[in-house]
Amino acid sequence: MGSTTILSQDTLPVRWDYSDLYVSYPAEARDHQLEGTVVVWVRVDERGNVKSWRIVNSMSDPLDSAVISGIRSLRFKPRAINGRAVANGEAYVRFSFGGHYGGHGLDQYEHAVVNYNALLDMPEHTIGVLYYTERFYGRGRVRFIHGDIERARTDYDIARKRGCELPWYGKVQHDLVDPLLPHDTTSRDSLMKYAQLLSEYQLPLEALDMLLRIMAKYGEQQDVILELAKCYGFVQDWQKKWDMYRWCIQHGDTTTSVRLAASWAAYLARDDRSAVELCEELADKYPDDQNIQGNYGLALLTLERYAEATAIYQRIEDMEGDPSYYMLSDLKRHIGIGFPGKDKAREILRDVFKIPVLYIP
Repeated sequence: MGSTTILSQDTLPVRWDYSDLYVSYPAEARDHQLEGTVVVWVRVDERGNVKSWRIVNSMSDPLDSAVISGIRSLRFKPRAINGRAVANGEAYVRFSFGGHYGGHGLDQYEHAVVNYNALLDMPEHTIGVLYYTERFYGRGRVRFIHGDIERARTDYDIARKRGCELPWYGKVQHDLVDPLLPHDTTSRDSLMKYAQLLSEYQLPLEALDMLLRIMAKYGEQQDVILELAKCYGFVQDWQKKWDMYRWCIQHGDTTTSVRLAASWAAYLARDDRSAVELCEELADKYPDDQNIQGNYGLALLTLERYAEATAIYQRIEDMEGDPSYYMLSDLKRHIGIGFPGKDKAREILRDVFKIPVLYIP
């Protein structure tokens, strides 16, 4: 059976099978009063069975396991569209879990259920969505909400404002993105907002195209460059990401862009001499910033300059920082890509800083 991506003119409403709802929520999530929202990209077959999923955005790692457990046991039931059954499809689903104290301790939880019915308005390809949200508190349904979401062809700010008011509504990826291309294409601000929306909805290639068009028309400006850096990271073009941060350093740096630049400079230290020089320059300029000092230490480790790296991490320790925190995080980040200094870094942690082997990756 082939698959199809659900677009604005072919929307998959989400319906729930409640049979396993209560047993699927992990006890540890209730015990720790976990609350938050996780956005998941879900693939289902024509019978509504979940075939695969991936976490798109999460407020808490422990919530991920709760969501995955829920996806395994819950079932999506796509309805027919225009008289035909929906084939395999993908849709954003927003899970909301919360723990609340009941009369006898923490024995209840809350689950938000969202149902969508698509109202198609061809040929404009706009879409209105009727929604309702059922809130479950323990085993009892306590609230029923219904209403309309504004039509997708609206001003960006209106759509965003409405979205913030509805924290549980799921999104089909293109429903709120594609129709939001600003009518006023001469306004830099409206184009920039649209590019940020594309990036937020995990459409980095489209965002890059929009940002490059903005830069070609309005020139190089720091907010565009920083957004470009983020999108280049999404598509794993590390060199261009680094180039964007380096531009920010050269044109009026901020603490945030400096730290980001230092991080990526360390990442590219083996292949880019200017990256190492920038790490050293920033370390001299910000001697009390443990984050920047740690990235300089990482660059030195990457170049196998172990004595200098050790001195940097000892300086962090003298600042009442935790050298192992930076080295451990750097090790974890680089072990997977064959970081040449990882064995020596382990040795430094063990012999110089007396970090127990148990905590060294």
